[in-house]
Amino acid sequence: MVDILGALFNEESKTIEFKERYSKTVLKTVSAFSNYHDGKIIIGITDKGIPIGVDDPKDLRLSIENAINDNIKPNPNFEIELKTVENKIVLVLFVYKGYQTPYVVNHKAYKRSDTSTVEIAKHEYDELVLLGRNMTYEELEYTGGELKFSKLKNLLLDKLGIVEVDEDILKSLELIQKGNYTNAAALVADRNLFKDIGMDFLCYADQSMLVFKDRINLNAVSIIEQFEI
Repeated sequence: MVDILGALFNEESKTIEFKERYSKTVLKTVSAFSNYHDGKIIIGITDKGIPIGVDDPKDLRLSIENAINDNIKPNPNFEIELKTVENKIVLVLFVYKGYQTPYVVNHKAYKRSDTSTVEIAKHEYDELVLLGRNMTYEELEYTGGELKFSKLKNLLLDKLGIVEVDEDILKSLELIQKGNYTNAAALVADRNLFKDIGMDFLCYADQSMLVFKDRINLNAVSIIEQFEI
């Protein structure tokens, strides 16, 4: 059989999902596409790309619209079209990437992993929250206490002739916002609490690269110091 649907929509992939029939698992894929990238869900087609059609397509279309609007928060941007392929009516659900991430189903958010849909990890969820607020990690408030900036002071003195790093300078560099240090400030400060952010320097005993001769780990220190080394 000529795979007409495959010719129209390509094969199942990270951005295209085939479903023989509608089930609420479709909502997870809508969440995934809304969170990360545009995608299409085609209902009434086998995994091998053979169209089998859907029953009561107009009622199914309305049911899917209601299910998405009732279960995915915030409401995603999508369109539904009915297409006839090999005398079978299939339903094509177009989902568009949103900018109010994360888009969740039952308080969980999803992403596409090749041709499957999986729940995202906590750090990925946190990243989506930041994107939804139009913020980056560096803009968030640093909660680790007072910071010192001798490395930054030396750099500004050398490059710009700035003698003192006061609060006004830190504000102009957006290292202080709303009266609080940002994570960006902590990253350039002499010390911070980010023990999982840093660099490893390895010296091997020989070209086999099997035995370490020396190792230096830099973490919780200024990225200026890391760059200088």
